[in-house]
Order: sequence, then C-alpha cells, then structure tokens
Amino acid sequence: MPKYPPLKVIRHVSFDGGKSYKLWDDCTEQERQAAADSIGRKLAGALQDMVGRDPLLWDKLCETARTEHPEWIA
Repeated sequence: MPKYPPLKVIRHVSFDGGKSYKLWDDCTEQERQAAADSIGRKLAGALQDMVGRDPLLWDKLCETARTEHPEWIA
C-alpha cells in the first residue's frame, strides 16, 4: 500500500490574463478550444525563438517527428 494517497490534479484556466480562474471541467467546449489555441500560439512562438537561436534544432525536431510521429508528416 502506498505511503501517500495519489495526487489529484485540479486544472484551472484563466481567460482574462490571470485575474480570475475557472475549473477546466466547468469550461464550455468553446472556452476549451480558445485556451488550446492560445497555448498552441505561445508554444509555437517559443519554438520559433528557440530555432532562431539554434538553427540545427529544427533539423533535430524534424528527425524526431519523422521517427516518433510519422503521422504528423504530410
């Protein structure tokens, strides 16, 4: 038997820059999609910055995609 009970993850999302938060489970599908789009844009921007600093990183990412996730390559 584990020494501690398992952790329960409670996900919150903010639609107003962190002024207030809402439980993910209480969000509408439209709110969830908006949050996912926002996260995707932020990740894409961070990836662009990283590749700008190390152009070889793009080749490494492409190789990883080809070997680990060939379904991503059209």
